[in-house]
Amino acid sequence: MEKLRNIPMRQVKPQPLAHRIRYIPYINRHVFNSYSMDYINHTITVLAGEWESTVKRFETNDEVSDVWEKSEQHDSGAVELNLEQPGRMNQLSYQQYFDIKDFDDSKDYHLNIEGINQPFLIKVNDMSLEIVDTTQTIIEFDVTPMINGRNNKIEIITDFQSMEVANDSAEIDLQMDLCQSLYILERANDRIQNFEIDIKGINQHGLTLQLQILDIDGAPIPSFMLVDAEARIILEGDIDIDRVTSIHIPFSQEGPPPFILYIETEHETIVHRIEVNGKHEPVTLTH
Repeated sequence: MEKLRNIPMRQVKPQPLAHRIRYIPYINRHVFNSYSMDYINHTITVLAGEWESTVKRFETNDEVSDVWEKSEQHDSGAVELNLEQPGRMNQLSYQQYFDIKDFDDSKDYHLNIEGINQPFLIKVNDMSLEIVDTTQTIIEFDVTPMINGRNNKIEIITDFQSMEVANDSAEIDLQMDLCQSLYILERANDRIQNFEIDIKGINQHGLTLQLQILDIDGAPIPSFMLVDAEARIILEGDIDIDRVTSIHIPFSQEGPPPFILYIETEHETIVHRIEVNGKHEPVTLTH
């Protein structure tokens, strides 16, 4: 991947965001309970679908030519590429154009890259995020200053394995599949960035949940609401961002599991599912 550093482009300093619990924030708990995909489509810009793939060769820091192009709409038949040329390097480039639905310049936009498990170079609107390696802790970038509401371009560049002739497009298709899990997430300015939940003291009467806010952006004022499977409120209260919040969950016939914990701020709600056995996980794209 060192060869990728030779490609000239405009540079910006996008903000890398530390690894966090994987969750998708909702506007509020009422939207979560509406089972509407309209909100998902509004909050998340999924970068799946039609990616254009290009095999490129570079020489003395300049792109020489596009050797071969393929999109998902093309057949994956035999392709002959003569990639052995001294002094030149070969790379796969994947590009997609996208719009942000209901773009709001008062919000932040984060590019989630956790679906790609290898180093690559990524550019948004021809501005570089430099070398990205998702085997490390970074899975998201704040790309707010890099994007617009319409006609955005994202490009992913990886090294193409050295070979004399590529008889088919299997490797190109495999690399393209990795692009399908990328998405851009809209976030409120005042938000919980990361949190931790620990289950303590499980017995026949209930369990104790300990909630700790680990990282915030802006100045959110968080609170919580615990409901049972029938959406009946069991407990609600404020969350102190500077200390652990303990929440006791009683077991009774009136409150069947699983339990839902809403962690709320003014503009976002994080939803966490809790089972009787203490197993718990954040709700992501579907519920």
